[in-house]
Amino acid sequence: QDEGNSINTMVGPRSYSQLTEAAPDLPSGWSFNPVEPELYELLEGDPRFDATILDMEALEAAGAATYLPGYEDTGYFLNKFIPTRADVTTGAG
Repeated sequence: QDEGNSINTMVGPRSYSQLTEAAPDLPSGWSFNPVEPELYELLEGDPRFDATILDMEALEAAGAATYLPGYEDTGYFLNKFIPTRADVTTGAG
């Protein structure tokens, strides 16, 4: 009864807070399955980087957003699957 949004919530940054317009406006997640540094390094310079990885480490350093690091935090999240405001529902589940 979660309307198919479990994975979105799982991979979003925990206790996320947008501080400036430079950061995306996202609901909080649970910080599971962070992106490994090896994937980050592999995709640097790739045109698909921004669609694939949300760099919370850079957003925090810029003062644009904050989050609460979870277990085995890397500072990088699966941007492709992160929850968006469009995923938020007022329905049950």
